[in-house]
Amino acid sequence: MSFDHASAGCPRLALMIVALCYGAPISPIVAGEAVPSPDLARRLADLEADLRRIKGRAARLEHRQVAPSKLSVASASSRVKVTVYGQVSRSIVFHAARRDGSVHHVDNDGSPSRVGILARARAAPGLVVSGITEVEWTENRRSITGDVNDGNIGIQARTVELSLNHARFGTLWIGQGSLAAEAAGLFTLSGTSTVFAAIVFDAGVRLNSTSTGQEVAANAIAPGLYYGVAATVRRGNRVMYGSPRIGGFHVRVSHAEHDVVDAAAHYLGHPLGAKHLRVLAGLGFIRSPASGATVPGVVPSASNTVTGSVGLLHLPTGLSLALAAGTTRVENAPGVMNPYYWYVETGWQRRLWSPGKTYFSLGYAQSHGGFSVVSGAYLSAAPGNDIHAWRVNAAVLQEIDAAAADVYLGYAFYDAKRIGTKLDGAHLIVLGGRIKF
Repeated sequence: MSFDHASAGCPRLALMIVALCYGAPISPIVAGEAVPSPDLARRLADLEADLRRIKGRAARLEHRQVAPSKLSVASASSRVKVTVYGQVSRSIVFHAARRDGSVHHVDNDGSPSRVGILARARAAPGLVVSGITEVEWTENRRSITGDVNDGNIGIQARTVELSLNHARFGTLWIGQGSLAAEAAGLFTLSGTSTVFAAIVFDAGVRLNSTSTGQEVAANAIAPGLYYGVAATVRRGNRVMYGSPRIGGFHVRVSHAEHDVVDAAAHYLGHPLGAKHLRVLAGLGFIRSPASGATVPGVVPSASNTVTGSVGLLHLPTGLSLALAAGTTRVENAPGVMNPYYWYVETGWQRRLWSPGKTYFSLGYAQSHGGFSVVSGAYLSAAPGNDIHAWRVNAAVLQEIDAAAADVYLGYAFYDAKRIGTKLDGAHLIVLGGRIKF
């Protein structure tokens, strides 16, 4: 049996590669044999060069000092997974009105700065046990900081709860956290709710009087304080049950301290299989008995609150629409107004450049009556308290995907009518950013 040069070259090439890997010279292997062809010689030279580069790279990697991770989280139990998460959310707020103006440096508590620890473990097939401890910063909150109040200083517990989640039977929460109907009146898919939402408290806004002698009374009017229902957005110590999601729907019910009872139905999905349309909606009810204030004595009487919202997003175009409304009926309190609010918002979102998606929105809100944070009670129906307030707002938010962050700019015009008092409008600009981790 005989082999020609072409077939015999293959085993010799394999031997040469092995020799190169072990640092042996090539010449002894080919000594006394036929001289390789010029093409084969060039290939061998290229292989030798590639091998030298690989060895050099390996040596550099061996001596490179890799910096250790800055954050290492380990559980005391090997069966529990621990995650640290949070965000920093800061804003600068500029307010301007006739004969008045201010600048405030605030924590944007529309989505407040916070840090939390989540612990999760699988207790049985289909059953997950979780615990969350989360605190939020309350220093210079946007909702409270104004000319007469620098905001609270410190931190407070946002969530301290234990939950049991079963794939078939739903979730049970026990501890401090969201109530069932907390966000039912706030849903939107505009992407700018960090800047403005259906209910926004801007304590820096003051609607000054245009009439001589009424400045003191008018300075107490901050329409942000009356936007929405006192019981609409709350957290507390409660027990809450949430059903499994069926066809995009699920319900929640909770009982909180002071016998506050609430319930809500939520929907998230594509109605009737319309994949081009995403819908997020909620409807909530809150029953607060006479002793049912978050702070005892704040609400002078029992109240029933109904609130709801719906957000629509057309996925192909990025156009969105949101509607929200709410009202509170105060029982056994003659002369007290039953406040209400409503809000409409339209928006557009699109990835215009590589850093991330850009969101735009334009909204209009209106409210009547309300709850005085200053006096800690619902407003009476006296002529001087008959307040109709409204707000026009616009916002743009830019996501920065590489940093898990966003930056935003918002503008709002506030105005109101109050019987017996002439008021100026007020302008507000908010500039800020948020980074998540």
